[in-house]
Amino acid sequence: MLATSKHHKNRDVDEILRLAVSSSSAGVYEDEGASQDSLVDVGAMPFGPRDRKPLAWVTCLHYGALSALMTEPEHRRRGLARLVMEAAGRSMASQGYVPHAYVERDNEASLRMFSRMAGWRRVHDAIFMHT
Repeated sequence: MLATSKHHKNRDVDEILRLAVSSSSAGVYEDEGASQDSLVDVGAMPFGPRDRKPLAWVTCLHYGALSALMTEPEHRRRGLARLVMEAAGRSMASQGYVPHAYVERDNEASLRMFSRMAGWRRVHDAIFMHT
């Protein structure tokens, strides 16, 4: 979470942690009983265990925004962030929201991921104002 906070220049780690605890989220956990990789049904993903750390995770905000996407460094470039974004996006859409995400211009990994995902497109740039 500390490494991810670099993309939230105006939020400290404690604020990101409060967001994570108080909001719903989608995450991917390692199945220690699996003997090989297998396809995942995004529409039927079970709840993850509270006592385990997810490999990839995203917060789902109440108005359809997907925020604070994280993937543990040793599990990057395996499609896990894309998987949680697809699951979270479908969840938000099923509730009537328009799934969307705010990505900072210098977050090249997220921009690259979104550019490869069906249905996601860049619609405009924004300037965030903070106190």
